[in-house]
Amino acid sequence: MRDKTLLPAHSAETRFIPHSAPPRQMADAATRIDQLIARRRIAIAFQPFIDVMSHVIHGYEALGRPPVDAGFSDISELLSIASATDRRLQLECHLVARAIDRFMTLDLPGRLFVNLSPECLGHPDFSVDNLLACLQTQGLAYTRLVVELTEQHYSNFPHVLQANLDRLRKLGISLALDDFAAGYNGMLHWMDQQPEIVKIDRKMLSDIDKLPKKYRFVRSVVHLAKESGAHVIAEGIETPSEAGVLTELGVDFLQGYLFGKPATEPLRNIEPEILGHLVSYRQAQRTQQGLIRTLIQPARSVQHTTRLDTVMDLFLSSPELRALPVLDGESPVGIAWRHDLMNLYASPYGRPLNERRSISRLMDRRPVIVDESESLTVLSRRLSERDHRSFHDVFIITRGRAYAGIGQLIDLLRLYTTQQVRQAQHLNPLSGLPGNVPLNETLESWLAERQPFALVYVDLDHFKAINDHYGYQRGDQVLLMLSQILKDHTHPARDFLGHIGGDDFVILYRTTDWRAYCDEIIRQFDARIPAFYDPEDQQRGSIGTADRDGNPRQYPICSVTLAALNLGDDQVPNSHLLTEQISAIKSRAKQRQGSNLLVETLHDCRRPVTRI
Repeated sequence: MRDKTLLPAHSAETRFIPHSAPPRQMADAATRIDQLIARRRIAIAFQPFIDVMSHVIHGYEALGRPPVDAGFSDISELLSIASATDRRLQLECHLVARAIDRFMTLDLPGRLFVNLSPECLGHPDFSVDNLLACLQTQGLAYTRLVVELTEQHYSNFPHVLQANLDRLRKLGISLALDDFAAGYNGMLHWMDQQPEIVKIDRKMLSDIDKLPKKYRFVRSVVHLAKESGAHVIAEGIETPSEAGVLTELGVDFLQGYLFGKPATEPLRNIEPEILGHLVSYRQAQRTQQGLIRTLIQPARSVQHTTRLDTVMDLFLSSPELRALPVLDGESPVGIAWRHDLMNLYASPYGRPLNERRSISRLMDRRPVIVDESESLTVLSRRLSERDHRSFHDVFIITRGRAYAGIGQLIDLLRLYTTQQVRQAQHLNPLSGLPGNVPLNETLESWLAERQPFALVYVDLDHFKAINDHYGYQRGDQVLLMLSQILKDHTHPARDFLGHIGGDDFVILYRTTDWRAYCDEIIRQFDARIPAFYDPEDQQRGSIGTADRDGNPRQYPICSVTLAALNLGDDQVPNSHLLTEQISAIKSRAKQRQGSNLLVETLHDCRRPVTRI
């Protein structure tokens, strides 16, 4: 990703070079690019990204920063002018070499991500040997380098590009598809290159915690990545809620200003308060509240400085003990597995050579660690993504990043199966949406958290006439149409949508712009509903059928009523009061003609309640 926000504002003397500039201007720009390269004046900044499973820095992306007096607005303009002046190859190779040099000089942890365009990597003069020589000279292992290939550029020599990529990947250098969804050929590049990593562009992630369509699109991308065996990096994350939603969706790594701005002296550890925000977000948003807590089994642990012979004595004295969590203070850093120590001690000289060493030398450094506040879905995903060669049936559970105990896979499977069966029992058979029991549980949970939300009751007007006149199949089609509109305007990670029977739906909104969603629900419903009437009935604007007393009557085109109770900081004693109040609001709203939204607060509702 080319970060355009890194550079200071330009002085009055800075010159901008349009692509159609006269030859003299372009020649001057080419000279300045040559000087930047020769004098090594382009600074290299690094931006960290974190592993969502371990909350540690997985690596850094290297970003070029031309000096402000060079006359280029940012690195993107510099690269664009370099292409126009036939200097793209030299410039990109220079930036990669500088990034490797600075990365090793700073002794940064994890992997280094460098940007190479297909234009450069597919150039006949690009030298893989020179890149490998640079890595060897600087002492950076091939496996620690990741080449980011942007989807916004192409190569005139695709066979050269493919040959170079194949050679790099055979040596252990990984490929990341950069800026996915920012261009037009992302899926084609994905299929052609089969990258190990896919980076989703910020444009598709901004406000993903608020926009349901973005959420569903990214969910599809993540699913596709998992199916193809690729890891996913979410770029440009700026808020804890964005990070929380993307974690629940299953992305592997997060990058953005929330975790650290690009800097020539970058962060080496993520600020604890940032990680605390992520935990707080999950606690506020979780839909499987407290379930992982039920899996916690108290288990003995050891410190990472404990000697191997002490750990071995613990295993020998407890035949049923298969794993020992390893802590650094209160934080888990690994697991010691019984079979690993047994195999070591069974080997020639295994015991005398190792018994005085600390367990940190032999422990599993990448165990599955999950906080009790996370969902069963996240835990199941983390376990399923483990390599089969390192798969174990024990995982660590934390409470606020401190060790709380262990969990076992068999218990997780039982709990997850029970939850899935239970959820299926309470789904509406037509819409597939949750019914009354999940609604009441969610409502009570949200009330207990004392966070603001809106309760919206959705009801159709004159719907019975459709069933009576056209039959239940037509009525079911209308309900499916309405449920799809409602799904499109509720955020799966923030809101709750339930179908409580017949033509009655309930939405619990945490999305702040819920009123705009309600207005759009009405607009889309009114636009689509006429298509469910026969042409002559559409023209007449009504259908004739018997009323509840058996008398003939003309019913207008079906409309939708939305009755909303906006709960700010109001203290609500229980869900029964809300049920009474929303029923009263719905009664008043249905007295209006046509589709409408009526919004009230608890203060507005302090009047005699009309039960319906």
